[in-house]
Amino acid sequence: MPVRRRLRHCHVSLDLRAGTLTRRNSYRGHRDIRIRFRPGRLGISVPSSHLGPVPLVLRGDRHERIAAGQERWFRLPKG
Repeated sequence: MPVRRRLRHCHVSLDLRAGTLTRRNSYRGHRDIRIRFRPGRLGISVPSSHLGPVPLVLRGDRHERIAAGQERWFRLPKG
């Protein structure tokens, strides 16, 4: 069974004018990972570092990896 690690050091802000929810987290030594929710989309930004990629599991058991220094956006399914 896979081990699930908890996110630490969360900061959440909500900009209602832009319709964006932003959250910053630390995970496995990475600091200030930015997670942004917009209608129908999810954005992940991992700051540059010497650490490996951050794993991400999306709905439908879809596995992705976001490398340090990379930003990726994903479409979210409706419903």
